[in-house]
Amino acid sequence: MLDVLCSRPLALHKDVHAFRTLLTLDGYERVRVKCMALLGSPKCQRRIAASWELTEGWKATAQAPENWWTRDWERLSEAAKLYVDPATASIAHGCVECVEFLLETRAVRPTMFNKDGESFLGRAVVADIKEVQDLLLAALDAGQLIWPLLARRPRDSGWTYLTAVARDPARFRNVWCKLESNPELDLTAQLDPGGLYHVCKHATVDLAVRLCQRGLNLGNATRNGRGCWHVVAESNPNSVEMCQWLLRHATDPPHTATGNGETALMTAIRGGRSEVGGWLARHSNTKVKNAVGHTAAELAAEHKSDSSVIILEEILRHTPLTDPSDLELGKRIIRNIVTGIWAEKDGLSGVTQCWPRKTAAEPIRRQIQVDEDEVLEDRALAKLAIVFRYSGGWRDCNELRKLALVANVNGFLRVWEILTQAAKGEE
Repeated sequence: MLDVLCSRPLALHKDVHAFRTLLTLDGYERVRVKCMALLGSPKCQRRIAASWELTEGWKATAQAPENWWTRDWERLSEAAKLYVDPATASIAHGCVECVEFLLETRAVRPTMFNKDGESFLGRAVVADIKEVQDLLLAALDAGQLIWPLLARRPRDSGWTYLTAVARDPARFRNVWCKLESNPELDLTAQLDPGGLYHVCKHATVDLAVRLCQRGLNLGNATRNGRGCWHVVAESNPNSVEMCQWLLRHATDPPHTATGNGETALMTAIRGGRSEVGGWLARHSNTKVKNAVGHTAAELAAEHKSDSSVIILEEILRHTPLTDPSDLELGKRIIRNIVTGIWAEKDGLSGVTQCWPRKTAAEPIRRQIQVDEDEVLEDRALAKLAIVFRYSGGWRDCNELRKLALVANVNGFLRVWEILTQAAKGEE
């Protein structure tokens, strides 16, 4: 079996598996130790490396002519992925035991690249086998971790392991701590803008500062037209703290729009994230329009979530509709509120209990009494009260009453009149 392993350039994973199984049977421990010693000898290692066309270190293949590697590695056929050599095949089959056996006997080393210029770590990343990645990660030092996972790639971008694990918070932090421990390494090329984008999904301010100190600014993250503001507003659990950090380090302002005109504030509204949505409403231009001509306030008015009430209030608090020229925008906001109303025939007696406690409508909401037979949605009432509070310049305008009548929503006009009477009573 040892001769088979050393003589067949394309020995399959099943050969390694059978050999490993034979050596680990009870009663064969002496044979196992002897064969492991043979496999670990320098002479045998050279034979295996030559038979399997393995090279030590990425520089051995990095300068190869481009015509050696003219295909994107993601488009390799399944046969090429599985049967390059026994080590690559073992990783592709997901056999952690065989990979561990080959590493233990030093038949292969984590610093080796196969004949296609792909590292074993790169193969483990593609196969998504985290156990093998951990084995190789423990055996590689920081200087070896910065090697590109594919040495013969025609493009000079160099897909790195740090970029490969950017989506995994725990694994990324482990790799970064190992790289960061060597102050002499140049890490500026270890994360491309797409990798920075994925890190923005889970980064803390502490991690962002440490990355920035080594030349990796999360404020430069971009992917498919979306930047750091959008991804932080969409999914980062530390979104407000990260936004405060990005305000000082990002290359673009918070209201930067994507190709379809969506700003980070619109992303927060769509995702129902009131905390970061409120922050963005205070620090960005809320009157930016998306591709269909809607502002963030219009989107918040129509959105069916409790958080949209809070975000709408923050938007109108910092950009109130007090000027008569804001009438058209106010009409569109109210039209969207009406559009967002949906029937709730039961439980209308307690409709006001669902309103956020810290809204500007709090002083007057207690005066609104809704009969149980009226079909109104509580969020729409809350939003209507907020619009009323922050639109003093035109809240008595007949155009808004006409809009309510055209909407033909039971009770809508009556609520507006109650709000008007309440405001006059306050005066």
